[in-house]
Amino acid sequence: MWKDIIKIETDEEVSWTSKDGKAIGDAFYNGYWGIMGFSHNAKERQGLGEQYLKEMIEYLHSIEEGEIEADGTLPVADGFWDKMLSKNIIQSIRRRGE
Repeated sequence: MWKDIIKIETDEEVSWTSKDGKAIGDAFYNGYWGIMGFSHNAKERQGLGEQYLKEMIEYLHSIEEGEIEADGTLPVADGFWDKMLSKNIIQSIRRRGE
């Protein structure tokens, strides 16, 4: 696979789809991973968002190790990202408008 051949360079963007095809995400690498978009079609409060996020992070780290930032999050998703930060799944949040 391409990720085994080359390492990602600064400011590269990556799109991700979960193994089951029910979650998608976009991220960039600039010395850290900035998750720009993340969504899934599972019902809320089932813990699947966390599982899908961990899967996405595992994929990103298979390309290049780095801290994870939720980049430009929307207020409607603050609870989710705050929970992921408190569980140390991500290392920082940059909320939209900050």
